[in-house]
Amino acid sequence: MVQPKKVAVSETQSQEQCRGADLRGSASTTSVQEFIVSRTVHLTPIPDDVSLAEAAPILCAGLTTYKGLLNANLREGDWVVIPGAGGGLGHFAVQYAIAMNYRVVGIDTGEEKKQLLDSYGCHKFVDFAIEKDIPKAVEIAIGGKAKAAIITTGVIQPYQQALKYLGIRSTLVCIGLPHNGLFEIDACQLIINSSKIVGSSLSNRIEAKRALTFVSMGKVKPNIEIKEFKELSNVFKDLQVGKVSSTQSTFFIEAERKD
Repeated sequence: MVQPKKVAVSETQSQEQCRGADLRGSASTTSVQEFIVSRTVHLTPIPDDVSLAEAAPILCAGLTTYKGLLNANLREGDWVVIPGAGGGLGHFAVQYAIAMNYRVVGIDTGEEKKQLLDSYGCHKFVDFAIEKDIPKAVEIAIGGKAKAAIITTGVIQPYQQALKYLGIRSTLVCIGLPHNGLFEIDACQLIINSSKIVGSSLSNRIEAKRALTFVSMGKVKPNIEIKEFKELSNVFKDLQVGKVSSTQSTFFIEAERKD
């Protein structure tokens, strides 16, 4: 049984940057347990009409993208571009953006991804495998410049491209972690446009509660598959060979004991 670590942090502070945080499964082991003891102040209440399986991806990928949208400082009706829109982070970003009344351009490739994004109500779709000039395609799609870009993909090109289709007082939100994180910035253009580039990761417990509320309201729907723990090895094998959808979250349960 894992014992709790005492860390005094307010619900509204940047808890993800807490220097004393003990991140199970990342900074330390013992994350897979039947029971974990925690102080109540560190817990996030899950609405009664949201299952544990639905809540699990929201408190990771969902909260990450929700926080990114909050960091974009958008107003209702603003255009936000989401590269990697049909991926694990991106499909949540699209749903949250639409739920928050923003207009969305999803960048991805293939008819399957387009249909998925259409089902969420995504306003425009740009296929990066077809379009030769992504910034130009985005500007044609929305009839001008975008107010924000939420980069959810793990490659560097979308970061560079976003700087070309973002307009005045716009925000480039960095979420996806590329292998090579270097890209060029035109400082003069950034200054003239009064634009900004911000990094964004997870968030605090207050915003986690709000992220879950969108699920409770039916505005954000995780793609869930439930399996027993004994299937864990097979799921990892499927991930390695690309048999699992990038938007799918797998929730594991313990098989019912027959004592």
